[in-house]
Amino acid sequence: MWAGLTILSYGLFLTLPASWSGYVVGHDTLSHLIISRHFVDQLWAGDLYPRWLPGMNAGMGSPVFQFYGPVPYYITALFRPLLSHDPEGWHQLGLAASLAVMASGFMAHAWLKRLAGERAALVGAVLYMSAPYHLAVDLYQRFAFAELWGFVWMPLVMLFARASMRGERGAMAGLSLSYALLIMTHLPTTLLFSWVPIAYVLWMAESGDRLGAFVRVAGGMLLGMGLSAIYLLPAMTTQEYARFDIMGSGHFDFAKHFLFYAPGRGVDANDFLHSLGIIAGAMMLVAAGVWLMGRQTQSGSERREAVFWVVVATLAFFMMLYPSKPVWDRVAIIQMVQFPWRFGIVLTFAMVALAVLWADTLRNQRFAANPAPALILGMILFYQAIPTLKDYLLIRHWSAVPRLNRLMEGIADADASTRSLLDAAKISRYNSFLPRWSNPDLFADTPEAVQAMKNLTTQRGRATLVEGAGIVNVLRWQPPTIELAVKADTALQVGVLQLYYPGWVARLDDGSMRLDVSPSSPDGLLEVKVPPGTHRILIDREPLPEERAGQVISGASLAGLAGFALWLRLRRSPN
Repeated sequence: MWAGLTILSYGLFLTLPASWSGYVVGHDTLSHLIISRHFVDQLWAGDLYPRWLPGMNAGMGSPVFQFYGPVPYYITALFRPLLSHDPEGWHQLGLAASLAVMASGFMAHAWLKRLAGERAALVGAVLYMSAPYHLAVDLYQRFAFAELWGFVWMPLVMLFARASMRGERGAMAGLSLSYALLIMTHLPTTLLFSWVPIAYVLWMAESGDRLGAFVRVAGGMLLGMGLSAIYLLPAMTTQEYARFDIMGSGHFDFAKHFLFYAPGRGVDANDFLHSLGIIAGAMMLVAAGVWLMGRQTQSGSERREAVFWVVVATLAFFMMLYPSKPVWDRVAIIQMVQFPWRFGIVLTFAMVALAVLWADTLRNQRFAANPAPALILGMILFYQAIPTLKDYLLIRHWSAVPRLNRLMEGIADADASTRSLLDAAKISRYNSFLPRWSNPDLFADTPEAVQAMKNLTTQRGRATLVEGAGIVNVLRWQPPTIELAVKADTALQVGVLQLYYPGWVARLDDGSMRLDVSPSSPDGLLEVKVPPGTHRILIDREPLPEERAGQVISGASLAGLAGFALWLRLRRSPN
């Protein structure tokens, strides 16, 4: 009970600036606000898995949740009925971010109790919540909402991987569920972290059971991939439909994001890398320090565990530095995480594990006789809480949930790029995961691009005549379901104010005849070919084959998991 109250109260203290008003001035705050609001709106309107968000990009739509993990936004949606005064979704997002930090503390505590005693596990949970990369960077500097929720599921994955290694009952089911949640939360975090439980089992398992332990853990993770296939399969197999080339070039080129030194970066960007480098360096020093202090008094198994985590920490830190570039060049798959400094996720995890193993060696010491360990822990905690203390100084800004209009008024003298970003947010423009056929000039981070999108969406109707002679009227506009009435004197080309993306279908009259759909040039809007005559046209989006296959695989995996659990229950029940 006391551990739970400590985690809850400390988590509330750390995240009160975010949860009270819901507004955190972070790099990605507006992006997450936009996609969260549209996702939650569609979910509560009855779309159980919103993949296409039709209201985004000034009403032209976006396929963002074809590729982005939905789990954090389902959790955000739980706050909607409680916050009717929050139409833009600030409060919902802030509360969900606060919940992520607190939940990460509880999950870390559950895992760390398997490594050490109760007091050491509580210390670790507190450190995990307030670790600089987790709190200062992901919450208060970047507002990396999905990555923040990734910190919730990683301890669960390690908890059940460790239990699966030991053959504990129900562990594989727990591993598959927690790994599926991690996958459906944030793929870059999944990619960076997935090798850790596998390596842990190979290092820590008894030599006589190493193969069996590996099979159990790998099998649980594979089943987790099956459970998450409803999201994972289309996200990984339909990337040709989006401009993923943009997400790996220019600003997003991984070679420009190494700590301390990254060629081709501007002064401001390098300042960010230097500050992030100091944070990562401090975490590495803590990891190395507690490992050195603990190794003299640890038992054989504890020392073996500590060696594993210090190696993980060292590898993670190395992968954040420019000398690791040859590895990044040769192992192309890790380039999908975009930023080498994202290895701070793994470094944080390893640092906390090492701190707990060290703290556990102090359980029989009297701090009155030797106050140094308590002083060290206190200094670490205080250092990690600094970002929150700085935000407490801005308490005057907590009084009301901000609105985009108010923010626009408050930055009349701001630079053009900041005004452009806020102006883009007002029309829900989102320039990630763009359809391959879209016009990149509409999504550039410039005032001209924002104005061009406004002009495009305000000067034309929702459905317009592009080619031919006739009349077109909108009967129903509830994208992705659109109904048109067309009187065509000749064959027509009808333009619809939604971005083209595979899955759009158009049917004529009674639905027996499908019409050709194609992207317009250069803007990539949906166009439909209509034959002469008077017609009613129904336009909708159908699941892609990859989406249907993912649904089948997830359903089969869930049925298999339920069947396995039932078999175990019957096997262990008395006759």
